[in-house]
Amino acid sequence: MEQVAYLDAVAADAHTRGLVADDPQAARDARDARSDLDRHTALLDDTRREISRLLAEQDALLERLLELTRPPGRRKQP
Repeated sequence: MEQVAYLDAVAADAHTRGLVADDPQAARDARDARSDLDRHTALLDDTRREISRLLAEQDALLERLLELTRPPGRRKQP
């Protein structure tokens, strides 16, 4: 998250420089900075989704383990 915040600041700064400089190189730098920000944001979103999926899987496995450790008469019926 910190890296995305940093890249957001870099992209905003590059965008401002691109507007003020009216220079093709500054415009390319701004596009590159924005591309880096977009890529890192997408990776962060993917990572968050994967963490959520893994936590749900962990919960399901722990529930299953708990069921298997209960005495046979106290187990939930599937």
